[in-house]
Amino acid sequence: MKKIFLLLANLIMCSFSAQSINNLAWFKNYGGTGEDYGYSIKKTPDNGYIILGASNSNNNDITNNHGQDDIVLIKLDQNKNIVWQKSYGGSKREWLQTSKTLQITEDGGFIFASTTNSNDGDVVRQSSAEASIWIVKVDSQGNIQWQNSLPVTSGASAVKVIPNEGYIIAGSGFSPNNFRLAKLDLTGNILWQKSYSVPYYTEVSDVQLYNSGFILIGTKDTAQSSSGTPDCELRVINVDMNGGVIWEKNYVYQNYTKNSPKTVMVNPDGTLLITAVIGMTYSSVYKGLLLKLDALGNTVWQKEFPGSEDSHFTITSSIISQNNEYILSGTKADHYPNDISDFWFGKFDINGNVISQQVIRGNSNYDYANEIIEEGNNQFTVLGSSASGSLRNIISFFPPQIQVLMTLSNKGNTDMVLFKLSDVLTLDTKEISKSGGFKIYPNPVKNIINIKSDKRISTVNIYAADGKLVSQHHEDNIKLIDASSLMIGNYFIEIIDSNNIKTFKKIIKK
Repeated sequence: MKKIFLLLANLIMCSFSAQSINNLAWFKNYGGTGEDYGYSIKKTPDNGYIILGASNSNNNDITNNHGQDDIVLIKLDQNKNIVWQKSYGGSKREWLQTSKTLQITEDGGFIFASTTNSNDGDVVRQSSAEASIWIVKVDSQGNIQWQNSLPVTSGASAVKVIPNEGYIIAGSGFSPNNFRLAKLDLTGNILWQKSYSVPYYTEVSDVQLYNSGFILIGTKDTAQSSSGTPDCELRVINVDMNGGVIWEKNYVYQNYTKNSPKTVMVNPDGTLLITAVIGMTYSSVYKGLLLKLDALGNTVWQKEFPGSEDSHFTITSSIISQNNEYILSGTKADHYPNDISDFWFGKFDINGNVISQQVIRGNSNYDYANEIIEEGNNQFTVLGSSASGSLRNIISFFPPQIQVLMTLSNKGNTDMVLFKLSDVLTLDTKEISKSGGFKIYPNPVKNIINIKSDKRISTVNIYAADGKLVSQHHEDNIKLIDASSLMIGNYFIEIIDSNNIKTFKKIIKK
């Protein structure tokens, strides 16, 4: 058996000493000896979990494979132990495209939307097309209650529950190119299907219930933008409950030729927050984008943030936390050999400003976070996939790296992985009352940072929110730091005493 060496810690605590971290987050992996990919996770009413994935395994945790890749549901109890597992599919391939294709239904069962090439086994479809969107409703034990299919040449992007009415399915189609929506009733009958034609290549990313209708996001061929230049375009369509268009808009990003909208969220005030990744066709630089829109699609603000100098950067899921902050998950790689990708997480305030970013770093070429959910009290659970095998994983977070070693048995080539982040991406702005006995004030700060301690401070480092070192101070017994030259925003201060004990603290420059 190969071993995964995974460094899982309490990723960022409110304030801490570098010698005192010993709180491990839990980690689980599931799969067989083949390739197993975790896409979506939901918390179930019994405090357990339901996982949606894809697999070609037929042993260990995954059984009854029908041929090639199957869709897999795994029900877990509150201790993350497997209660039951089901494989769904036919003799050909079934696959998933996003983390947004699983929902818990109002009767306590589950619904998923996938794409299939099969027409045997579990799959019953009328279309002779090469591929169809395959929608499956199961009961609380994973038994199929009904299924339906939609003929497309692309696949399913998202499914949502419409309370007391049924389900909405979003997908993409080629020849012709269009966004597609389908509404199903509670027993799986198709009430209507709509196509929204967009010239050239199109791809749907997400759908949400919105203002007694739906909001649909996607992209179009970046070489054929409405501006007449090769700029990337993000497309948003608001439709009513019958699929009729209320408004539709394109958002052009000049000088970028790659645009990949990822998720859309509805803010508590009724505005929209869209996440995307933008980049250049002949450049390896990719950036993240947050776009806030009002109810009519007008831009309220947009913010770009550092992504990756590598094509392996994407956003896979997003949530609005109980603290009214945006939490994003995805994958990222920077300057690594062999195209290594890592789990990536970002935290942003309600105005789209970066609070912090961090990665869980593996040595394989595939570590991918697909969905993050909040458990409460700054506790988050993440589902993804990892091919790290016997290689050593390091949790790397800003500003330092804290390494705590634990080992697991890897089950195959790629496993579904589930882990918990405690106090993810969180640093408190309260004064430090322990962790080295330091007191930092005022916070927020305008000009001078005061450091009060019974120990002698030898080094103070200040980092920007993106991890860049912006200020460094070396002297004996530091008491004051001039912060007047810092720009307004969030920073992290690292304090090192004469015994080389490190303490970290978030500060706000006003």
